[in-house]
Amino acid sequence: MYKVFVLFFIGLLMFSSCVDRVRGDLPVFSPVHFKEANPWGMVEIRRGAFRMGTPNDSVWGTVNDSMTVSIEAFWMDEHEVSNYMYRHFVNWVRDSLLREKLSEIESSFKTENRSTGKLVLNWKKPLPTHSKDPGIREILNQIYSVDPENGKRIVNANLLNYQYDWIDLERATQKRYSLRRRVLNTDVVLNEDEGVFMAMDSSYINEKGRIATIRINRRIKEYKDYFTRSVINIYPDTNCWKVDFNGEKNDMYLLMYFSSPAYLNYPVVGVSWEQANAFCHWRTRYHNIHSRCEIAPYRLPTEAEWEYAAKGGVKGNVNKKYPWKSHDMTNQKGQYFANFKPLKGNFPADKYLITAPIGSFPPNDLGVYDLVGNVAEWTSTAYFASGNKIMSTINATTEFNASESTPYLLKRKVVRGGSFKDVYNYVNVNLREWKYQNEQKSHIGFRCVRNIPGER
Repeated sequence: MYKVFVLFFIGLLMFSSCVDRVRGDLPVFSPVHFKEANPWGMVEIRRGAFRMGTPNDSVWGTVNDSMTVSIEAFWMDEHEVSNYMYRHFVNWVRDSLLREKLSEIESSFKTENRSTGKLVLNWKKPLPTHSKDPGIREILNQIYSVDPENGKRIVNANLLNYQYDWIDLERATQKRYSLRRRVLNTDVVLNEDEGVFMAMDSSYINEKGRIATIRINRRIKEYKDYFTRSVINIYPDTNCWKVDFNGEKNDMYLLMYFSSPAYLNYPVVGVSWEQANAFCHWRTRYHNIHSRCEIAPYRLPTEAEWEYAAKGGVKGNVNKKYPWKSHDMTNQKGQYFANFKPLKGNFPADKYLITAPIGSFPPNDLGVYDLVGNVAEWTSTAYFASGNKIMSTINATTEFNASESTPYLLKRKVVRGGSFKDVYNYVNVNLREWKYQNEQKSHIGFRCVRNIPGER
């Protein structure tokens, strides 16, 4: 009798569980709580709100409008992107170009991807940089040239082009609404076969080996049709050291700042906004190749995120001029808090004539270095004179992805922080500057951020 009762009870439980499945009941909570670990070399900036702008302070005679902005949590690089980091990018593009060309004469430079079945570059095969094979030597001579002064092999920077596909999410979202409009009147029948087209730029390498951009009007049928292709030459403009400073003998920086091991830990300069975005895309791609966990992409910070971090995050002060607590430029020992132009041009007063190695000055309260001074930094925000008047109060920014035919005036991006060449008035967490997105300057670098998914 006991056994019968047990079997009946088990059967009842099984029946009730079956009923639950039929009803479609689901557990309310997931048993797994995913929390991504802090990335190496990045600082967590917790979500919060702050007063963006300067309501009670003027910057060179102008007052920036102030408003309360709420910011989602994100990670930010502790330091500006260094020559060492950017050279990884340049070398990766160089080596991928070599492997692509070598695969045309030797198939082992490509291997099959197990998940997709497609042929991809074989990074495990060593490059035959000292081979005497005529075919290989011809390819090497295309990529490299010989410096007539010292006989060393130098890479042909004109060939270092990074190609990637990206999507303008704002335009794509608007276009998708036009493709599948929200029609409240149920008597109106949408024509799903109606042709919807989207104008976009697409870049490629032409027959002369140069980057060319064309305007295409693509028919939108599925999600992948929203993506466009960009080709960016990613080598920094080392000539910026001569162009930016007339009447100065800066030959050493032109020849050595990016290439010499002595400057590996200095911030990369001579990089445009377009090149900085290409680096962010490559950094995401590089991480996803070497990790099983897909991540939120690396990107440039918005202007609001940069100011939020510079002012100290949640505990920041709206009236702050500098990332540090004091309104002075030096501590009690007379040591400077940042690398800028002190004492009417006595640049070495802060120990450095030009840029300083990353992390040479104290970090702010969040542990982020060189937010002002050293080099100014690109943001993702498009520059408009109206500033934050046209921004939202949540994750504020203004984005505008200009096409090739867009008037040049609309290709301006916000630059923040001031640099080693600026006087103290410009080394300010509130000051807005701008540069054209294809400009390459000796005093402008960048750092990356990443969104933090979920609750922290």
